[in-house]
Amino acid sequence: MPHMQRITWSGIALHGGALPGYPASHGCVRMPFDFAARLFDATRPGLRVIVAPTDVAPVEIAHPVLFQSKPGAGALVAARAAEADEAARKADQARLAAGTAFREAAQAMAPVRVAENLKTRAEAQLAAAETALGAAISAEAKEQAERDKAQAIARIAALQVQLAGAKASSNRSSMPSRVRVKPSPSQRRRGPRQPRRRARWRASSSRYRC
Repeated sequence: MPHMQRITWSGIALHGGALPGYPASHGCVRMPFDFAARLFDATRPGLRVIVAPTDVAPVEIAHPVLFQSKPGAGALVAARAAEADEAARKADQARLAAGTAFREAAQAMAPVRVAENLKTRAEAQLAAAETALGAAISAEAKEQAERDKAQAIARIAALQVQLAGAKASSNRSSMPSRVRVKPSPSQRRRGPRQPRRRARWRASSSRYRC
């Protein structure tokens, strides 16, 4: 049986098999071959399996022998579930905000990387021009090497200015914006919070006697 997962020791299992459209098994649960393969990788030994013709829903069970639920437990569970949902929503918002900030930072750093790569290439051209100038023998070769060197130096200077501008723009875009928090009505009535002063207590031997 392909991708067989035993449910009972008597031979009932989950496995891939042909589905003719009518009950053709002696107790096993046949599944499509691709789904059986995916389910085989997703399950682990000891997993609880419920075989039912319809979807399973929780049902309240009450019996004198069983533990009784505390009063207000349903409201507490609902409140905890609402808190969990709110925390999950805030986590999703934080994750989305972090992803947006990362994309914006990457977009802001793109001109910096381009300028750095161009500057590195220009520095390599300058080094090649200096090497050619040192190895030149004829006057024409020396003149060409001098022109190449001068062009490389000018290119590096221009790229240095471009790189500085790109870095400044990237730093401005990556600075967090200031958020102004409005004071609550109670804070506006009380005014700014003053630091607490510790009272000095003087204990005299005549006042405190054993």
